Parts: sequence; C-alpha cells; structure tokens
Amino acid sequence: ESRYSENPAFLVAARVRPFIRREREAQAKVPLTVFPKVARRQLCAQNPQTKQGKVFTLDCCLDGEQSQDDVWRRIEGGDLVEKAMDGFNVTIMAYGQTGSGKTHTMFGESSSTIDEQDGLIQRMVTGLLNGLRRKSGDKNSGFVSWKMEMSVVEIYNETVRDILPSEG
Repeated sequence: ESRYSENPAFLVAARVRPFIRREREAQAKVPLTVFPKVARRQLCAQNPQTKQGKVFTLDCCLDGEQSQDDVWRRIEGGDLVEKAMDGFNVTIMAYGQTGSGKTHTMFGESSSTIDEQDGLIQRMVTGLLNGLRRKSGDKNSGFVSWKMEMSVVEIYNETVRDILPSEG
C-alpha cells in the first residue's frame, strides 16, 4: 500500500488571481469573492451587474491575497515532488479564461533570481533537482542514476504548443 493512499489521486483548487498593476491603479472592485469559511473550500462567484452568485465547493480555494508560496503549500507541492521522486507521474494543470491568472500561477513574476514570486513550475523543478542531488549523494539510498522528462504545453483554441525552448 502506498504512503499516498490517504490522499486523493487529484486535487481541484481555485485561485482568484491578484490584481495586476492596472487594476490596482484603477482601484478595481473584486469581481469574485473567496469566502474563507468551510475550511477554505468554497468560492463564490458573483456577477457585479446582477448581484447573482453561485457557490462552488472545491478541495482548496485561494484568494488574490495569497502568495505563490501559499499556493505551493496548499496544493502540497512538496508532496508532489516526493511522488515524482518515487517514480509516479505528476501533473500540474492550470485552466481558465484569458486573463484569469494561469501564467502568473504557473510561472510567477519575471525574474532571474529564485524568490517568493516563483511560480509552480520553478518550484517543482527546483524541488526535483534538489531531491535528485540529495539522493545522488546518499550512498544508502540505492539511487544510482536518474532521468527526468518534463513537458510544458499550452492548449489554446484546440492547438497544443510546446512552450519550453527546444534543444539546440
């Protein structure tokens, strides 16, 4: 029995993206509200014109105030790294309409340094490389060699595009 058997095979999380600079400057009103009640599992989307709303219950909800690190912890990113290190396939997927924050969540802020603004992809790769380095240095782990394959794709208008640079 796997040590992961108590965890679900997948987790459905929703994140309301933080305001972008233009919205902050315009002092925009929040079109979606995340209610922190019910173990932070409910998201209420409200139409600003009609005031009609709908409540969605998910595994985890994050609002625009939560950092990239908060997202990583809430989706249990460290556990995903460990699962990948144990040989399981791991997928992190962002889905949503244009401008909903997928790129921000997956890639974070543009920066050449590793910091708290890193997205999920940088955190996953860093975790994997650190774990492989650690296991390679442990003579008792039985870890002799490793091979890592990674795909980062964008699906837009039913077209799949590889967004990693190709080997040259």
